[in-house]
Amino acid sequence: MTGGIEEGQTPEEAARVEIREETGYKNLRLVAELSPFEAKFFHGPKGENRHAHFRSFLFELVDDERDEPSAEEQQKHESVWLGTDDLRQFRLPPGHRFVLDGAPR
Repeated sequence: MTGGIEEGQTPEEAARVEIREETGYKNLRLVAELSPFEAKFFHGPKGENRHAHFRSFLFELVDDERDEPSAEEQQKHESVWLGTDDLRQFRLPPGHRFVLDGAPR
C-alpha cells in the first residue's frame, strides 16, 4: 500500500490510515520501520514521471477487527494476504524489492 502524508501526520500515522482505508483493519502493532528509500518511476494512473521518497513500516494485526473498506476502495483493488516468499515471486520495482529484502521471513 502506498499513500501520501497529510499535514500534521507522522509517517507512521499515515501508514496506519492507508491500511485502514484500503483493508479496513483497525488494530495494528508496529513491528519495525524499514530503511527509507527513493525511486524514480512512471505513475500510470496519473500519467506522469515521479521521483518519490518512501518510508516503509512493518505492522502485524493485533486482532481481526475491521470495517468494510469503502466501495470506492473496493473498486480500486482487492486486498489479499501474501507471505514474503510469495511476494518475492512478483516482478517488483527495485525500491519495493529493497523493502521486501528488509522484511523478516
